[in-house]
Amino acid sequence: MGRDASKLREGTTAAIGPHILSAEDEDSPAEEVTYSIQPPANGKVVLRSAPGAEVRRFTQAQINNGLILFVHQDAIRFRVVAPTTISDSFILLVLISFEAKCPQRSTQLWRNAGLQLSRAQRAEIDTLVLDASNLLSQIPVPERAAHDVVFLVTGLPAHGQLLVAGVPLEQSRPFFLQSDLATGRLAYAHGGDGTSEDRFRFKAWLRPRAQQSIRPPQEGVVISEAFNITVTSSSSKPPQVVKRQEVLRVPPGSVVTLSQEYLDVADPSGSPEEMVYSILQRPLAGHLAKAHSPQEPINRFTQADVNAGHVVFVATGSHAPGSLALSLSDGHHPPTSTSLEIEVLPAVSTTASPVLLEVPQDLNRAVVSQHHLLGTAQLGVGNVLYRITSDPSSSPCRGQ
Repeated sequence: MGRDASKLREGTTAAIGPHILSAEDEDSPAEEVTYSIQPPANGKVVLRSAPGAEVRRFTQAQINNGLILFVHQDAIRFRVVAPTTISDSFILLVLISFEAKCPQRSTQLWRNAGLQLSRAQRAEIDTLVLDASNLLSQIPVPERAAHDVVFLVTGLPAHGQLLVAGVPLEQSRPFFLQSDLATGRLAYAHGGDGTSEDRFRFKAWLRPRAQQSIRPPQEGVVISEAFNITVTSSSSKPPQVVKRQEVLRVPPGSVVTLSQEYLDVADPSGSPEEMVYSILQRPLAGHLAKAHSPQEPINRFTQADVNAGHVVFVATGSHAPGSLALSLSDGHHPPTSTSLEIEVLPAVSTTASPVLLEVPQDLNRAVVSQHHLLGTAQLGVGNVLYRITSDPSSSPCRGQ
């Protein structure tokens, strides 16, 4: 009878083949050589065709055909039963490998699930999200209480702090223990900036409690991984667009800066760089562009771009009124739709001999007509908008 130890990654499934387990009886075919097993304490033996159902009996023929699978267990006790004989009890050892990475798992630890918390908040890191207790299985059960797992932090988080029992973890004491995770003594506090991701890197290994060294051992298992942290918005409401001006009026052929008067965010939960506008529909009258490249239309820009005066509207096309359809996203909520009306002003020409405005002294006022203005509209183009850029020195202009 041949029986070798089976080696597999923790938490995985492996086939029990004839190179691992093989029994022969001269008077019986492989279909009649039956294994009768005791149920494993930390795993199960299953058929490949029914992986959800545990089996207690299987044949050598099923082993030879690769139909018997094993799911993580320390050892299997079994007897071999043939029509003419029953064997003694045997033990098949299963060795758990910590050195090799498993393609089905993103971590070599029992758990490394990462943490999610709100911006500027503090959250506990416990064994529900980070747990290296599987390293303790390297030593006998009676000796485990005298050992702990050391997590040496090789890269501190960039946007927050790790705290052990309320004390910041620093370069002078850059480690924590598995027992800190088990007792809820480890926490992460976010610094409050606009980032959405953070992480810290560590090396983990088994160490007797009597030792104080935080140097990784020369021999034995040392696992290097990163613990990822996701920072979410502290606000439960999506960002809201504020427009102090509802209509952007542009002269034909001009380039006009899109300022916060036309697009802004009320009480943003994130930074202006996180408030991203996407263009859903362009008006016929022109396009949005960056100020340094007005001829190149853009599809996306941020509130930070608007605040800095980097976004412009380039009037190039039709004089027909239209709207710019946009969506705003902060990366944490569904996008918010908004629009901005675009009005292209009529083209104007300049008269060669403007008429002087005469003001009767007894009335002290006079009506300004089209004949007095330097700019006159082309026929059939509708209303013309005039903007007063400088008041008269002697008296103000008033509308009627």
